[in-house]
Amino acid sequence: MPSEDLSWEDISGIQRYPGAVRVRYESHLLGDERVTEVGYLAEGEVGDAEEFYESRLDEDGWALQGSDYDAGERVLRARQGEAELLVELEQAEELVEIEIEISETLSP
Repeated sequence: MPSEDLSWEDISGIQRYPGAVRVRYESHLLGDERVTEVGYLAEGEVGDAEEFYESRLDEDGWALQGSDYDAGERVLRARQGEAELLVELEQAEELVEIEIEISETLSP
């Protein structure tokens, strides 16, 4: 596991899982939406990361819309105004892979 964050930044207004190290950052436009994705690695279990995000999203002003489990990956969906958030969690041996994706409609 990397010991320090790669460059770029976290997504504003979303708490980072304790001990997580940022390993990826992408931001691009898709039509009238900006999609930003930030990837992290952390030691631990998916269940612990899921509990962390479920409890913190409300604190951060996000309304949890539900969760799914598909092909070994837990996905939490949340909304804040027009912004949509996905938190994808997957176990990779003793690490949890965390991907946070936010889609925001750009103002005309």
